Amino acid sequence: AVAGIVGADGDNADAVAGMDWAARIRPVRALGKCGGYFSDIFDGIAWAAGFAVPGVPTNPTPAQIVNLSLGGTDSVPCSAEDDALLAQLLSPSGLRAIVAAAGNAAGDANLNFPSSCPSTIAVPATSDTGDRTTYSNYGTSVDIAAPGGDRGGLAGLIYVLFNAGKTAPDAYAIAAGGGTSLAAPMVAGVASLMLAVAPGLSPQELRTIIQTTKKPFPTSSKCTFNSCGRGIVNAEASVAAAQATVQASEMPVVEYYHA
Repeated sequence: AVAGIVGADGDNADAVAGMDWAARIRPVRALGKCGGYFSDIFDGIAWAAGFAVPGVPTNPTPAQIVNLSLGGTDSVPCSAEDDALLAQLLSPSGLRAIVAAAGNAAGDANLNFPSSCPSTIAVPATSDTGDRTTYSNYGTSVDIAAPGGDRGGLAGLIYVLFNAGKTAPDAYAIAAGGGTSLAAPMVAGVASLMLAVAPGLSPQELRTIIQTTKKPFPTSSKCTFNSCGRGIVNAEASVAAAQATVQASEMPVVEYYHA
């Protein structure tokens, strides 16, 4: 479901279309059926980014974007030590963004981990009307909102790819659901589109563009600047702004001399 939101093939009259049809996706398993530890998640992020992880072959195709549609509630916000672990993986020539779901407890996003870490781009969920969904966490740690699906009927949910298998692949189908885990890959997909037109974007430039090109929340929305991030992610405007950075860098330099 999450991978399909990022990169499901489009323009083929089949199922759903992802955000970036040309994106390359490398799934990394860091959790088991009973959950796991942040140390495992960090190792997975580090390996995806091309860093060496003991006992694991080096990733031959390092990622530029990591999507974390996972998380858990902690008793305190992300510590400086944990954020430093994530921050060291970001670089202008390496990993450009760590996108994380803000959580589905309808509570304090500042206690949701790892999205509460400042080095992540934390994503809460909005409904099809731009309101905060009934389940989405919210708080000052979130950065940019994205559609996550809400309301009782199918009309307000997000349609995703689905497989009926429990332990092995079975029939493929389309499902409908909601969650910040579906909102996060929309932002990750937008980041992928931005790097497609501006591969030199730094982590900070990418984050800034996504936040400044946002679509404002409707006046009737429960979302505010301090609860759901800067606004709702705007794919068209983000990609256009990323493209503009390349065009600006390619402008000729004209020197003027005065005798």
